[in-house]
Amino acid sequence: MSSETGPRAHAVVGAAAAVAALTLLASGGSVTARANDVDGLRVHDLAFDGGALRVVDAGSPDAPPVLLIHGAPGSWKAYRRYLTDPALTSRAHLIAYDRPGYGDSGRGRVVPSLREQAVAAAQALTLDGSGRPAIVVGHSLGGPIAARFAMDFPSRVAGLVLVAPSVDPDLEHVHWYQRLAERRAVRWLVPRDLRTANEEILPLRGELRRMLPLWGRITAPTIVIHGDRDRLVPVANAAFAARMLPHASVEVWRPHEATHFVLWKRPALIERAILDLLAREEARPAAPVPAPPRTTTAR
Repeated sequence: MSSETGPRAHAVVGAAAAVAALTLLASGGSVTARANDVDGLRVHDLAFDGGALRVVDAGSPDAPPVLLIHGAPGSWKAYRRYLTDPALTSRAHLIAYDRPGYGDSGRGRVVPSLREQAVAAAQALTLDGSGRPAIVVGHSLGGPIAARFAMDFPSRVAGLVLVAPSVDPDLEHVHWYQRLAERRAVRWLVPRDLRTANEEILPLRGELRRMLPLWGRITAPTIVIHGDRDRLVPVANAAFAARMLPHASVEVWRPHEATHFVLWKRPALIERAILDLLAREEARPAAPVPAPPRTTTAR
């Protein structure tokens, strides 16, 4: 199932599990560039944790990096239109990847730890050739991963765009159908990517609680985008993110009539946020270059 049709597993897993139940009652480090690049995009497999991490990039590797993190379930293809957007590729080096457990990054191998997911994000960012900090974009479950990345690797982040992020532990609730989907009698009927998403979401509340003391590490400017009609991730997550970032400038954008699918339905809005943060980074004074050591000649 593509992330365009299922970025968040709560409702989808519920439907799949309910169908399954009714069915039972009645009777789915090193870099190797691949030759088969996709639509002009560069496709790579990076060595990661004994397996491979599929990474796709576009734009000049020497341009400022923009790291794109998908939700659950999903793949790098959630950001395909951004990777082919001339307004972005002319200004930035865009990097998207299949998170561990999805697509060609060990599909079905669940990695619920947000810390480990942040390490995978850092590995994807090794494609950057500029040495500059990145604008990091995360949608849905990609939101807390982007935040965790900024907590663990603050010097590598120039800005955050959190799109409909699941970041408030008090807003994470486990529903009966999520537990049902884990039952052996039902599990085999749930598509693999939905099982992976469910197994990431079930422990998410605990993962988010472990992040609570770390929010103060984030100093990069942050834009939170959360549609007022999101029925999958509560809109109150946006206010939580703003409260938890005392050392960062934060803007909360609440597009009217936008749903959880804002990443695909309102791409111009996401693009504007990325370009805004890129402009801020470009306008920031460069760090002073230390003067060479003075040499004297002994007399």
